[in-house]
Amino acid sequence: MLRLKAARHKTDPVLTKVLRNELSVADGAQKVKRLVPDKELMRELFGLLEQTYKTTPEQVAEQRRDIRQRERELKRSEQLHEAAKANLK
Repeated sequence: MLRLKAARHKTDPVLTKVLRNELSVADGAQKVKRLVPDKELMRELFGLLEQTYKTTPEQVAEQRRDIRQRERELKRSEQLHEAAKANLK
């Protein structure tokens, strides 16, 4: 996981330039190959990027709703825990 994070950190500026048409795809590919020579790590990196780009706005909205719900549940759980702790004193 740390290797993947490091690879993404190294390649993000290159990929950003390619997406902005500031760098050709061929030049970007060569730079990425130099930055991440491990083919397996490169597959993981591009698998992650592919998954990221396939995420739809509806999926993002759903994930945000889920996160808000879990935060509310966690807050309620903390309140109940504090109340139970106060009752034990």
